[in-house]
Amino acid sequence: MENNTKTFIEYFGKLEAELSEIVKKEYNGNHLPFYEKIDKSSNHSAVVKKYANQLRTFGDLRNILAHNDNRDIAVPSNQTIKEIKYIHNLLIHPLTAFHIAQRKVKKFEKDTPLVDVLRAFNKERYSQYPIYDQGQFEGLLTDNGISYWLSNQLSESTISLKDIKVEDVLIHDQKKANYKFIPSTMDIYEVETLFDEIHREALFVTDDGEPNQKILGIITRSDILQQRE
Repeated sequence: MENNTKTFIEYFGKLEAELSEIVKKEYNGNHLPFYEKIDKSSNHSAVVKKYANQLRTFGDLRNILAHNDNRDIAVPSNQTIKEIKYIHNLLIHPLTAFHIAQRKVKKFEKDTPLVDVLRAFNKERYSQYPIYDQGQFEGLLTDNGISYWLSNQLSESTISLKDIKVEDVLIHDQKKANYKFIPSTMDIYEVETLFDEIHREALFVTDDGEPNQKILGIITRSDILQQRE
């Protein structure tokens, strides 16, 4: 297991160098204690924030190895080597919003007949669609929004969808903040927090997170759950 010890020390040095790089603009990162580097870096890196406890465990192990001549007292396991390599790789090659976004994004104009969207819901099994007005983003139409609109029509003996347009339903959707535009480079751990903050139906990925830019993909809560599995 001697090779594991050498590998661990090597990757610990790489991790510490990455943490120093993250905080170098605000601090002289090379002179901060390792645990303080973790705390400071957590404010700037969602990866560090997510794996902070694991990084501290690495620091504890490194101290044991560094201050004991008999290194057999603690030998990094194969699992530990796998984990330290994995976290290091995330720091230098973080997964981004663009990586996990669904590329196929179907959109509708606001004057589209509602029945056309209902057919799309049924055929494609998506639960939300972006709505546009001649290229200008208007909002997100969801199956929940349609259900809410229908429930408000129950006072009528019959409900005719013949002349109903998407815009008629969209203006009654209560969840006006159920979406957000994000930049393609946002890392997935920061993406996760956007779903945790409030109930959002979807995140739209564009180059710089601006709604007037081309949508590169869409991220839903189920996409995040798949990443956590």
